[in-house]
Amino acid sequence: MKKSLLLLVFLSASYFLQAQCTITPGCSTTSTGYCSTPASGSSLPAATEQVAYNTTIQLSLGTAIGPATINNATITSVTGLPTGLTAAYNPSNGIVTAGTSACILVSGTPAAATAGNYTMTANISVSTNFGASPQTLTWTLVVNAVTGIASFTASSSTMTIMPNPASSSITVLSGTENIIVHITDILGKDLLQTTLQQGKGNIDISSFAPGVYFLRTNRGAQRFIKQ
Repeated sequence: MKKSLLLLVFLSASYFLQAQCTITPGCSTTSTGYCSTPASGSSLPAATEQVAYNTTIQLSLGTAIGPATINNATITSVTGLPTGLTAAYNPSNGIVTAGTSACILVSGTPAAATAGNYTMTANISVSTNFGASPQTLTWTLVVNAVTGIASFTASSSTMTIMPNPASSSITVLSGTENIIVHITDILGKDLLQTTLQQGKGNIDISSFAPGVYFLRTNRGAQRFIKQ
C-alpha cells in the first residue's frame, strides 16, 4: 500500500511539473515596475481549432514603482481564453516576489467552432508599501479554423454521419448503392478505406485520436469530430 501511495504521489508530482512553464526572464521592468514577454498589448502565437497548442508568457517584477516599494504581486486570474485552453502559473500559487520573475503557460486544444479573435487578460494585484494596486496585462490570441481540406464546404446533402461528434463509431447513410469511403485527417492523410454495402454501415473510429476528420465518397465529403 505504501509503495502504491508513493507511486501515485510521484506520478502526480511529475504531471504537475510537466504542466508548469520554465521561467526565463527576458524584459526590463523600467518605470512601470513590471513587464512581460510578449509585451502587454501584443499578440500571442496563433492557435488552430482542434490542434494542440502551448505558449509561455514571461513576467518580471521590479522592486519599486516611483516612490512606492513593491513587496510582491499576485496573479489573481487569467480570463478571455477560448474553450479548450487553460492557463497555469509558475510559481503555481501565482505569487511573485519583488525582484523575481514568473511565467504563465497557456496550453490545451481549442475546441471546434472557436475560431476568432480573443483578448487574454491577466489580472494582477501588486502589493506595495502604500497598499495594493490592481493591474491588468492583455494579449491578443487568434484562433484559426482548421486549414487545408478542412476549409471545404460540405458537398453532399444526401450523406449523413451520426453521431457527430462521436467517440467510438459512426454510422454513415448515403443513398442505396455500394460506396467506397475514405477517412482522412485535416492534413489529407488517408487513414481508412472501406466499402459500405447499399450506402450505409458502421465504421469503428475508436483508435483515432480526438480531433477533426473527413469522410469522402464519390457523392461528396462531410466533416466529423472524434471526441
